[in-house]
Amino acid sequence: WDAAEAILEHAYKHSLSCDAADHPLLMAEASHNPPAAREKMAELVFEKFGVPAFFLSKNAVLTAFASGRGTALVLDVGGGVTSAAAVHDGYVLSRSVRRHALAGDLINEMLLKSAQLRNPPPPLLPLYSLKRTEVGPGEFSCSYVDYPGTHPSFHKYHLLQILRDAKENACRCNMVAPTEAYPIDTSKWDFEMPDRSTLDVAWERCHIPELLFNPSLLRTTPPPWLREGASPSAAAGAAELAGMVPENVLALPELVAETIRGCDTDMRRELWGSIIVSGGCSLLPGLTERLHGR
Repeated sequence: WDAAEAILEHAYKHSLSCDAADHPLLMAEASHNPPAAREKMAELVFEKFGVPAFFLSKNAVLTAFASGRGTALVLDVGGGVTSAAAVHDGYVLSRSVRRHALAGDLINEMLLKSAQLRNPPPPLLPLYSLKRTEVGPGEFSCSYVDYPGTHPSFHKYHLLQILRDAKENACRCNMVAPTEAYPIDTSKWDFEMPDRSTLDVAWERCHIPELLFNPSLLRTTPPPWLREGASPSAAAGAAELAGMVPENVLALPELVAETIRGCDTDMRRELWGSIIVSGGCSLLPGLTERLHGR
């Protein structure tokens, strides 16, 4: 809560440059936010910042309203959480909310882990550790600069930023479920790293996003460099990568179906016809087409 207070204070003083007491405040919250957290937030904005009016709305409700609908099924594939919630007449049906942690941030971490498990692992150099030197007119070279006092969490954060960029530029979802006749694409795909080297993400670019539709994929189809016989530690590496997928994760189509089944029968037909997909990770090419096909 100290961090939340600091963020709000920064927003008012440095981003908006306004007095909180002069403006009503609208904030969004997760559909599964507990009542105790809502009360604490209301207490913070009224007593600390003195806002004249405060409204705390569910993300799913705002998403439905943004699409011009009061009743809808909102599938939010975000950074930290993938969730599905039924909205009826502007209210979230709490008993219908389903969520799990297989989302954009975990995909970034799995891309990083997959690269680190290669034999030999590619040199992953974050941007802060590179120094650019001009070697000619309009030509530059990058050299590594060691910062021994760097905290591991800071280093990992910048590595994840590189892989997040790779996800946003290279990764995609198959528009149809992969079969023997239509396998997952593994054609060569080089991603340029900050030091101008390239990382071939041919396997990761389609297999890792496929986990959103087939969470057990890595248990049966590990990366080629982690398959049996690739190296002595291949089995351990494959198990480690597959173990990053949380237990009891529902695929996106099943998540939608389970959410709708948790609602009254008289509103299910309307929800099936009003599915809204939101969240940054939902921008993966092919994701909405795959959902529509299911």
